[in-house]
Amino acid sequence: MVRRILFVVTAMFGVAGCSTEPREKPNTHSASLSKKQHSFIAAISLGNIRDIKNHLAEGADPNIGAPLHVAIESQSKNRKEVVALLLARGSEVNKPNEQGWTPLELLKKTAIKSTVSQRTINNEITHLLVKYGANINSDYPIKLEFPTSHLPNKELKLYTQDPSSNILLEDSRINAGIAQNRILRVLLRKQEPVYFTEEHPRRILFIGNSYTQALRAIMPALLKAQGHKTTVEFITPGGAQLIKHLNTPKTVKLIENGDWDVIVFQEQSQTPACPGRLRKLFMKGASGLHKLTKENDSKMVFFNTWGYLNGDKRNFTDDTYWQMQKRLNEGYNAAANKFNAQLAPVGNAYNELKKTNPKLWTQLYQADGSHPSQTGAYLAAIVIYSRLYGVDPQKIRFNGSLNESVAAQLKSSAARTQKDGLPSF
Repeated sequence: MVRRILFVVTAMFGVAGCSTEPREKPNTHSASLSKKQHSFIAAISLGNIRDIKNHLAEGADPNIGAPLHVAIESQSKNRKEVVALLLARGSEVNKPNEQGWTPLELLKKTAIKSTVSQRTINNEITHLLVKYGANINSDYPIKLEFPTSHLPNKELKLYTQDPSSNILLEDSRINAGIAQNRILRVLLRKQEPVYFTEEHPRRILFIGNSYTQALRAIMPALLKAQGHKTTVEFITPGGAQLIKHLNTPKTVKLIENGDWDVIVFQEQSQTPACPGRLRKLFMKGASGLHKLTKENDSKMVFFNTWGYLNGDKRNFTDDTYWQMQKRLNEGYNAAANKFNAQLAPVGNAYNELKKTNPKLWTQLYQADGSHPSQTGAYLAAIVIYSRLYGVDPQKIRFNGSLNESVAAQLKSSAARTQKDGLPSF
């Protein structure tokens, strides 16, 4: 049955290779391990990411003592993040442990015996293992109850091992006030496209206001040009916040009865960038909408918006674009972390363009310095499309009404937001 995608968006003003099944339990803790390596393995078992990083910095080997296997078997709430960290730091994804099990084989055993709540994490770990080159045979997805149509396409650039992964996890790239496991969650979300199935969605609904209105022409045209037979609909009340959508019966009914694959939420343009009461209101609305999406088996995605051309001087006297963009990223990342949601980093694509072509960046805005121009709407559309379909923005054929040179610069900016793997802080 063909499913659909629902975009819930708000905007602007009004707010001041598996072999046969193993037969015996593996011994992952060899007596020959050094004391330091034993300590490293213990930290992995406990899911203590800070200690794991410290051990790695001190020379711990991510391939001695089967650390990756220990991470897969652990009961730690950070199990997925530990697997991601070990893979990024050089764990050999097909190396067997002492009993001859590869990580993917061990995951299959672990997944089969797991609870319902663990299956999502097991599937996400599967994506990571395959992304880093694990072999997989035809019976694996069946035994894991993991549809083959949901396996990542290893030909996509998003699924090739990126040598910059190690750099992304260095302390110099991490804001001191943000916990390591939260950064890794962002990394995981940025590595995978939102939507994996071979059958692409056929119906998309945008719910938002004036920012969303700008996508009314460009998104259907982009989808059609890329070969998708997709119906796109829009609901755009002016100035709405997520809390308003949550309290609107028509919107709630649409979420409950729409059978959507993905729901993309964009908050009013200032609210996530205002720490305190307004950001709490954003989180309250997001929380209620997250509950609705979860109850209706939909994926949650946040449309991370852009800062105003000259900052939000209505709420912050000496504000700048950079400062507002930083606060927006903090707000949206907090929500994405709390609700385990994906991010469509449109604001970061604006940011990337500002770094390389400030003059063209100003052309992303209308005269009010807030609403997107046709150029800005095009950039937003290709970022959203790329996140949903796992497509390299630079391979998008559609240029809209833009000349080839301008479109190429926008595609390059959109592509860098995917390659960076982390939000701009």
